[in-house]
Amino acid sequence: MGIRRKVIAGATALLLSSAALAAAHPGVEHAVEALSSKLDAAPTDVDLLLLRSELQRREGRFALAMADIDRAAKLAPKDARLDLWRGLTYFEMAELARADKHLSHYLAHNTGQPMVLWTRARVREARGRYKAALLDYDAALAGGEHAVELFVSRGALLERLGREQEAEANYRLGLQRASGAVVLAIMLIDLEMRRGRFDSAIGAIDQAMGQARVKTNWYLRRAAAQEAAGRAVLARADRERALGEADRLITIRRSSLALFGRAQALEALGRYDEAIVDLGEAIARTPKNHQAHQLLAAIARKRSAQ
Repeated sequence: MGIRRKVIAGATALLLSSAALAAAHPGVEHAVEALSSKLDAAPTDVDLLLLRSELQRREGRFALAMADIDRAAKLAPKDARLDLWRGLTYFEMAELARADKHLSHYLAHNTGQPMVLWTRARVREARGRYKAALLDYDAALAGGEHAVELFVSRGALLERLGREQEAEANYRLGLQRASGAVVLAIMLIDLEMRRGRFDSAIGAIDQAMGQARVKTNWYLRRAAAQEAAGRAVLARADRERALGEADRLITIRRSSLALFGRAQALEALGRYDEAIVDLGEAIARTPKNHQAHQLLAAIARKRSAQ
């Protein structure tokens, strides 16, 4: 096995081992204690040091995480993982310039690692290096990373750069690669609404609705798109459909969420008194239902403006 493959395999093994340790104990603290005991018996084990550093970083104990990396560096100064672990730790510490430097040094000697490219993309975006960040997002995508969050970040950056057509293509690709990704569908719909492409937005809504078990919000989104397109009758019909769906869900379970969904449909139809009743019950069931409080305030503002 070549040096590069050993580095990649070692880094992957450490990440998997840390996940396994965290899952095997009631808390990360127990995992750290277990590693510390092992290190007492094997104080020169670099893998154990980096694994403990990873867990310390996850807990936000950055000084301890960096201390383990420094200790590993004295034992194995040429270990390529050191730059990766330093870069990840500096990123969590919001020391972005240092994170960029170490991740870049690591990637210069270890190509074809989409997860690391994705991390550097986030670092560079946070630094305002948008074009460089986009190149890293593109490379991570080309390297086979298809996580929903990658498409979300890449699409948002493309929109920031004014490259709306590419952002649309990004969201559509993400929906193909990660079916059921509601957040991508919403981002695509919102983008098309802002672009005035209402039929395209409706098409995306229909596609998402076809995969949804609960359709209330999708009917309301489609109603908004129909109204923006000047189709008041179709918009009204979708709001009635949303109310019917909400009524159906309440017969199944009269939960705070179901009551809030019906209140949304009632508010959209201008039936404020009935919406207020549902919101009151929703809040009584779940006092911290912030969305219900917000909708209640929105209804009050609309009434005061009439």
